[in-house]
Amino acid sequence: VLKSEINIPENKTLIISDGVKIIIKKGGAIINNGFLIFGNNNNDSLFFYKNDLLNNYKSTYNIIVDSKNKKFIISGEGDLFIKNSFFKNVYIKSYGDFNLNKSLFINSNIELDSSEVFIKNSFFKNLKLTLNNSIINLSKSIFINSKEFFHINNSKNLNINNCYFLNNNGFVFSENFNGGILNNIFFKNKKTCVFNKNKGYFKIYNNLFINNINVINKTDSCNLYLLNNTIDNNSLVINIDTYKNFILSKNNIYSDNKIINNNLTHSYCISNTDTLKGYFNKYADPLYINKSQFNYKLKSNSEALRSGNNNINLGANLNNLYNIKYLK
Repeated sequence: VLKSEINIPENKTLIISDGVKIIIKKGGAIINNGFLIFGNNNNDSLFFYKNDLLNNYKSTYNIIVDSKNKKFIISGEGDLFIKNSFFKNVYIKSYGDFNLNKSLFINSNIELDSSEVFIKNSFFKNLKLTLNNSIINLSKSIFINSKEFFHINNSKNLNINNCYFLNNNGFVFSENFNGGILNNIFFKNKKTCVFNKNKGYFKIYNNLFINNINVINKTDSCNLYLLNNTIDNNSLVINIDTYKNFILSKNNIYSDNKIINNNLTHSYCISNTDTLKGYFNKYADPLYINKSQFNYKLKSNSEALRSGNNNINLGANLNNLYNIKYLK
């Protein structure tokens, strides 16, 4: 039971071992200016978490940090390492490196600045996320039911790879230089990706966008490469001022979307709702095997097969989408 403040000085380490449950009371907090480590290398699992919004999703963890009445604050300039842990009602504000693996955060707030951020194999429900001036790698993680935007600002190295975003408000990318959004699933989000004052380029490759309100909202001058994505049943795909933007759309499948944005020039794409401007595009049904069961693989007679640049298939390669098994 933690009801006072713990201070970790520089060059000192606090390790929270497997099997510990921390119950946070009023006054409980950790000021970390050294090294704070949650979890050992023990692979045995003590606890299990399931979520009904996801198909057959189950996660395991060994440490519980539960703050029922108020946010438990972890702050400071030290490095933070978290593995196989469960956090509820936690506010992390850190200027050190942040390394997170196989953990869960419920109703929490993570605010990082000037950090090297590595988040993988983790689960987030109702998360408030702000990442500033950092090197960012998000991989194989799930984000659901977040009411506020995820804000990523002033990143010089940004990579979001093989994550699943369900029923969130979406991302706001501001003043970043270059980024990659690769192999992800975006399902039932609002403004999925908002681009504002970014420079350089963003690569949006091999993603699955399903039933979002707005996929791309772009007002800046960065170059956007939209390649080999499957974009299905969205209300608005691309909202831009075409005079200030460069967007390359190639090898994409656009199916059953209400509005795409036909001011753009596309190449080697297919749509069943609009005749796309550009070169080597097709107006046809892509013929998914069974999209009602989220099987977006193409039937043998699909016109999207071998119709892309260099005779590749159009749309996302579903074999590269790690979290597709959780679509429900």
